[in-house]
Amino acid sequence: MARRAHDNFLIPAEHIGMGVPKNPAEFDTPAWRGYDILTHTPPTKEWTDELHRRGIKCMPYLTLCYQYIDDDNAGWAAGETPDAVIIDQAGRPQLQENYRRHDGKWIYEICTNTRKARDLYLKRTEKLMACGCDGLFLDNAAPARMCFGPQFGKHEHIHAGDPNARAEGHMGFCYPKAARKYRMEVPVSDEEQTYSTAMLIQEIRNLVQSYHPQNRIMLNCGDGSGSPPIFYQHCDSMMDEMFIYATYLDYNFPAPTHLDYMDHTPLDWLNVLAWQEQFTDDVRMNCLSAFSKHDPACGKHSLFAFCAAKLWDALYCTTSDPKLDAWLRDIRLGAPLSKGPGSWGAVLYREYENGIALINPFGIAQQATIPWTNKPAELVVHGDTAKASHGEVEAGKSTITLKLGPDCAALILPGE
Repeated sequence: MARRAHDNFLIPAEHIGMGVPKNPAEFDTPAWRGYDILTHTPPTKEWTDELHRRGIKCMPYLTLCYQYIDDDNAGWAAGETPDAVIIDQAGRPQLQENYRRHDGKWIYEICTNTRKARDLYLKRTEKLMACGCDGLFLDNAAPARMCFGPQFGKHEHIHAGDPNARAEGHMGFCYPKAARKYRMEVPVSDEEQTYSTAMLIQEIRNLVQSYHPQNRIMLNCGDGSGSPPIFYQHCDSMMDEMFIYATYLDYNFPAPTHLDYMDHTPLDWLNVLAWQEQFTDDVRMNCLSAFSKHDPACGKHSLFAFCAAKLWDALYCTTSDPKLDAWLRDIRLGAPLSKGPGSWGAVLYREYENGIALINPFGIAQQATIPWTNKPAELVVHGDTAKASHGEVEAGKSTITLKLGPDCAALILPGE
């Protein structure tokens, strides 16, 4: 099933990364070769022109959670309370939980339901788009937490009393097991705050596309499965940042290691993928290579992360380490041949035009017979497989039989 024609350049893309090298000449090295899209790029015309000359789309960074959005990036000093900050039920300004301190300054969480926040973000968007880029990467784009600013006279809310802000569906989260354990004690937004964030995202997207109709925005909420449906209506790509190594594990450690890598819950993964599928006709999912660099088996686990991402045809963001996962950018799988992942026993897989990705997320080896449609009999296998043999060809179709090791992945490509 080939992807349908689409003017969203994120849909057909195969490889995405972050940042740029120190010298443009490094794009010719294995560390940087093969990118279709780069986010977190410098918002300068010089870098934009360089990336476009190489056929790379560029999406500079904008964060939707704290105060570094003004022209001079000055922020606020400790003890200062900006007038667009989230106020808790005791009248206190709220610090952003992911960024407690930065260079000795407090980092507050911005209330997207305020006129000041809207004006600041749109002004910052105009400044970023002046470089001629192809869109923006909007980080920390989760719904704003409950805010009691009006009750304490700190500010007014734009959408107070707006009936659209209380419409059904603004809080339609799909929590996997690990996220449920973690998030039930974290204060989350109400419908009005969710709506205010979505409307700000919509305004930013409209402004981005006013520069060129094919410009796009990518949201990172940390975990796309926790994003309300209204967010998918106003973005072009949604990031499941920690899809493999944090959100869908049990939060045993602050950073994923080989010790908690084994604690998979495949049904959680598949439930989340099925839930997201209703939004992804026009939205491309993507995820980071979020394995721990301190993991002694991170090379093996990086392949697992890539193959797991390919179960739902997601863009996978590789690192610039050729020994780790940069080599994956030499691989072009093409379009998927099925609407979703398949399974053979405990092995999960998805076949593409130019190969197939598989994972065995269980602690024992598994043997599987998987499709290999209209492809050569010669195989190249990456991963921990005890064997991989081509089956008999019938009417242009064929199968592969292989044994996949415990907690392993395999990437099978046609041989030359």
